[in-house]
Amino acid sequence: MTNKLIIYPFDYETIALVRNLNLLGSYGEGVLISFQGSGMIGKDACVTDKGEVTGFIVKPESCLEQEIERCDAILLVKSNFKLDVAEVYLPVILKAGQLGKKIMCNFTLPDPCMEFIEPCEEHDDKLILKNTFDVHTKDILPPDPSSAIHDFFTPVLFVLGLNERTHKLHLQLNLRQKLEAQGYRVSQITSNGCGELIGAHSFPQLKHTKTYKKSDIPLESLIRRELEVFG
Repeated sequence: MTNKLIIYPFDYETIALVRNLNLLGSYGEGVLISFQGSGMIGKDACVTDKGEVTGFIVKPESCLEQEIERCDAILLVKSNFKLDVAEVYLPVILKAGQLGKKIMCNFTLPDPCMEFIEPCEEHDDKLILKNTFDVHTKDILPPDPSSAIHDFFTPVLFVLGLNERTHKLHLQLNLRQKLEAQGYRVSQITSNGCGELIGAHSFPQLKHTKTYKKSDIPLESLIRRELEVFG
C-alpha cells in the first residue's frame, strides 16, 4: 500500500528526500507545499537544486488544509525562511492531529509550542507527534573513561561539506544505494534532521549545541554502537 506524505514547507533542504522516495518506506507519493513568496510555486521541485526534473510540482500554502485531509502523514521541516514557528506550525499540527494524521518533525519545536502540544497529546489519542531524529541515538551514554578505544575493521566513509546547501544528504543516499546494489550491507549516520525517516541513524541533537564537548559522546562511540546494532 502506498501512503501519501506532505512535506511542508518544501525547500532546498528536502529535495534529497524527493529524489529518493524509494527510501521512505510506504510513502510512495509526495505532496510538496511551500510559501507563496518562495519562488517555487507552480514549478517542478528541481528548481531548488537545478537537477533533473522530478515530476513533483510545488503547491502553495493555500492548498495545505485540503491536502492534509487527503494525506496519510505530514513532515514538518525546519525552514530556511525566517518565520514565527508557533504561528506557522501549531495550526498545522493541531489540524492534522484532529484528523488522525501522523505528524513528524525534523527539528526540535521550541518550548512554548511543546507546552501547548503536550496537554493535547495527553487528552487526544489522535495527536501523535514524532521526531525523525534522535530515535535510535538518544540513549547513547558517554563512554567509561577507563575503557579503551575499540578496534573495528569495517570501512567508514565520511561525506563532509565546508558549508550548508552542498548536496551532502543527496550524495550520502547515492553512495548508500550504489553500495547496497553491489551487495554491501550499509549503515548510515547523518546529521540531517530527516535521517531516521530514510532508514539512517542521526547524530544526537546534543552534538549541535554550543555546550557540547567532544568528550560527551565521541564519534567513536556512535560508530561502535552502529556496528553493534548492525551486527
